[in-house]
Amino acid sequence: MSTASGIPSLPDFEAEALAFLEANATRKQAEKKFVWGEGSDKVSMFEEKDRNSERDDVARAQEWRSQRRNACVATPERAPRRRA
Repeated sequence: MSTASGIPSLPDFEAEALAFLEANATRKQAEKKFVWGEGSDKVSMFEEKDRNSERDDVARAQEWRSQRRNACVATPERAPRRRA
């Protein structure tokens, strides 16, 4: 149910956002419990990627933001921001 200002109620927004996420995103795998001595010893702070991998990551991020904006679930106010 929308409010008088046309903004959906929080439960309606949550339901719509969850439906969008279930249709467009994959869930993360649960993290395994830490066990001393098991797993990788890698402790780097930043993942080193080549330029093409970084470009691919940026393209995926831009596509995701575009999907959210086009579905009007980017903000509860449903006011997609337009660039001037």
